[in-house]
Amino acid sequence: MAGNGIADQKLISSTPIDVMQRGDITANIDYSLVKRKAIGRTMNKMLDDFEASIKHINEKTTELGYHVNKLALSNASDGGHLSMLYTYLRAESSPNKIY
Repeated sequence: MAGNGIADQKLISSTPIDVMQRGDITANIDYSLVKRKAIGRTMNKMLDDFEASIKHINEKTTELGYHVNKLALSNASDGGHLSMLYTYLRAESSPNKIY
């Protein structure tokens, strides 16, 4: 998860590579952080970003011939907190089962 789409590639751990080497799919989700220019951004709107991204990932992977039936969300810092909140608040409505 990367807030505001400003992820520094040097800061991304090797975890996505490890996941891909196991044959799993990995994706980065950008979400909007609350900042001066983003008046009106709320936690729910950030979680909406997650949900829209998950739907997009499902559409794209299906288009490419992959089938996503499980979803793991993770990150450190604010992305980790949002991942946890999404899991607790929206797991039942998520398009994928979340582990």
